[in-house]
Amino acid sequence: GGAAFYYSNLISADLNDTLTASPSDLFVGTKISSINIPDGVTSIGNYAFSGCDSLEAIEIPDSVKSVGTYALDNIAKIYCNNNGGRCDALLFGEVKTGASEGRVVRYTVDGGYYIHDGQKYRSLENMQNGVGIKRIYTVKEANEASGKKNSVMIRYK
Repeated sequence: GGAAFYYSNLISADLNDTLTASPSDLFVGTKISSINIPDGVTSIGNYAFSGCDSLEAIEIPDSVKSVGTYALDNIAKIYCNNNGGRCDALLFGEVKTGASEGRVVRYTVDGGYYIHDGQKYRSLENMQNGVGIKRIYTVKEANEASGKKNSVMIRYK
C-alpha cells in the first residue's frame, strides 16, 4: 500500500507484472537506484518516487495513463514515448508531476525503431547509451560490400 517503503533504506525493487497502479508515497525518500515499472501499470500515485535522489532514470511505460502530483520529483531522467503528444499530456498538464522539461527524454517509436532528436535506435537501452544506427544497409548493399554473394554479416556497434 501507500507509503510502504517511506524513507526506508530500500535500494532496489522488482515490481510484479500484475501490478496495475503504483500507490501514493510508495518509494518516497528511499535510496532506490533503479526500477522497472512493468507494462500494465496504468497510474503512478502522488509522490510515488519523490525524494529518490539515487534514482537516475525511470521509463514511463506506454500503459501509464496518469501520473500523480510530484510523483517523479528529483529523478535525473524520465524516458517517455511521446507518440501523439503523450508525454506532454502526462507530465506537463495541470498536475504538477515534478518533471521538468530538461529531464524528460521524449522519444517516439516508428517501425520498431526508437527515435530521439532525429536519430534512430534499435532499443530504448541503445537510446539511453547513445548507440544509434548510422545507416541501414540492404542485403544487396551488404553483399556488394563483402564481395560475397548471399553472405551477410550483421554487426552492431
